[in-house]
Amino acid sequence: EISACLVGSEMCIRDSFQWIKDNGLKDKLYALYIRKKNNNDDPNKHSRSLFAEAVNACYNENCDE
Repeated sequence: EISACLVGSEMCIRDSFQWIKDNGLKDKLYALYIRKKNNNDDPNKHSRSLFAEAVNACYNENCDE
């Protein structure tokens, strides 16, 4: 059950990332990711988690455009 949830989450991130690329927002995504990475104070939060957060934030901010 947990692995199914993770697979679903990975698919969602992959689909959101593809939408971001298809809509020319990759530079905006990377800027957001770098900002999150540079402002991260949690040593337990790794780059992959920060990138996933950036993908979700970028998608949610722009999906209505």
